[in-house]
Amino acid sequence: MGGSGISRMNELCLEANIEEPRVKESGDFFDIEFMRPKISKKEILNIEEHNIFPTDCD
Repeated sequence: MGGSGISRMNELCLEANIEEPRVKESGDFFDIEFMRPKISKKEILNIEEHNIFPTDCD
């Protein structure tokens, strides 16, 4: 078993409804850029409504 694991990363991102990471070859290495999940305005408002922020916790 071997490989870079890129296909597994792609699978996991798709399962989590996140865009596949961008992969760039950089010499002998790869640069991998992961995208943030896209959330709707409704979800943002719901978060604000429930004060789910680290600074709001005791």
